[in-house]
Amino acid sequence: MTWPAGWACPCPRSANWREGWPTPDCWSAARDPGDRRRTLLALHERYRPQFEAYFARRIAPLTRAMDRLTPAERAGFLAGLAAWAHEAAQSADPKR
Repeated sequence: MTWPAGWACPCPRSANWREGWPTPDCWSAARDPGDRRRTLLALHERYRPQFEAYFARRIAPLTRAMDRLTPAERAGFLAGLAAWAHEAAQSADPKR
């Protein structure tokens, strides 16, 4: 798995970091110019291999499952996943 140089991930500004995750010295943060409610986190280059390995391990089961599906099954799965993600995002909105 490769990531573009300067890769940044959208992360809720109030995100709680899990114990054992890197401390703030391994990333920098800036407001998302497209949505000022979000903060973009950019991982420092020296930590990139650790995160790439972590994400590769986490995505592998999903990738294997998707590879076994027919195009129609994959489209249905992705539609369901998108609907779930939308509902999860709406549930996270404190105004709701």
